[in-house]
Amino acid sequence: MFISIRIKFFYTCTNAVDPNAGPMIPLKLLRGVYSTLVLTIRFLTGLAGYAYLFTLPLLFQLVLGDSPSKAGLRLALPSLSTPMGGLICGILMHQRVRVGRLIFLGVLLMALGYVLSLFIYPGISPILLGLFLIPANVGQDSHATSTSTLYLIRSIGSLFGVGGLSAVIQSTLRKKVFTDLSEFTDFNENQIREIIHKVTKSMSSLYYLPEAIQKIVLGD
Repeated sequence: MFISIRIKFFYTCTNAVDPNAGPMIPLKLLRGVYSTLVLTIRFLTGLAGYAYLFTLPLLFQLVLGDSPSKAGLRLALPSLSTPMGGLICGILMHQRVRVGRLIFLGVLLMALGYVLSLFIYPGISPILLGLFLIPANVGQDSHATSTSTLYLIRSIGSLFGVGGLSAVIQSTLRKKVFTDLSEFTDFNENQIREIIHKVTKSMSSLYYLPEAIQKIVLGD
């Protein structure tokens, strides 16, 4: 419904300026099984890609114990693989490789990168960690086709990815921390809710808590 409203808005604005002008996004691009499949994939890859990028800094800070600046630095090298993916994609398209195959390859690389991120653990070699982050970043642009329709769909997917994942993490963390602090500490309900509020508002506040409380929250 949201997409339909946006497209009608674009069409109305375009024709208001020039009666002979066509829509910015022709409706025929949204018809057919192939177009629907490509747009669906783009929505899902946008959702997964931005959820992945949203989670990585949390993973580095909470599991590996990085500072915010060090967590950002870890993403610097893998981020260079994103334009590499775009360059490789452009070269392959110039060699007349079918776009469908590039989409499949990009999604496959992203999926591989997401699986590898599950094997990140405290004490992992920085080189190995960097290698784990490369496939997903290469895949980010390997499946891209520069049309406004695809970028619109990806943006909607990224909104759901970041917002949805954030809601899941916050909700799960609140429940587990409340349960564990109630069971293993003498804090009353108001004190526990204050701790939860501080931690969910800013992860840096975690390191100002007593060590025993830190371990409980980090474990959760």
